Amino acid sequence: MIVYRQRFAIDTLPFNYAISVGVGMDFIIKTVQLSIEKHITAPQSAQAIPSRAIVFLDLKNMFNNSSCKKLLQIIEENYPELLAIAHLLYETPGQVHYHWKDRSWHTIAMQEGVNQGYPLSSLFATLVFLRILCPLNTLMASQAALCLTNNDSGGDYYGSITHLFGYLDNVTAAVPPP
Repeated sequence: MIVYRQRFAIDTLPFNYAISVGVGMDFIIKTVQLSIEKHITAPQSAQAIPSRAIVFLDLKNMFNNSSCKKLLQIIEENYPELLAIAHLLYETPGQVHYHWKDRSWHTIAMQEGVNQGYPLSSLFATLVFLRILCPLNTLMASQAALCLTNNDSGGDYYGSITHLFGYLDNVTAAVPPP
């Protein structure tokens, strides 16, 4: 992670601020606050249609639901020098250890996902998640462009551009109403 820190930051931005951005969550919070502050200090009239909605998503079990097949494909295409370690960590199912109420330990094979204890797991899960955020951002940017084409400048004068802010498995976005 230390050796590749700069490259990971470049590859995961502007959609994920957890990898290699020291105060990534603080940046997200402050940016969202600034984008909605004008609506708090000078609220729209009760009859006006809201120009923005803040959406917060926390993906449940993202690490366990990340596709190992997709991850290995991403590593092979973009980080071939890391393929050997990725295969070592994820080619075969990992073992999940769990503790029962009777104090006995058991294991099950983890068929999919990345183990949360591995040093590269947060990065690897983020790389898979970016494959969802990138097309979503493109879709929302085209929607903003369509609004501008229809002379609807939105609440930001740019067609209500949506900014996606990710922090590992959390996504925050200020989106225009449908």
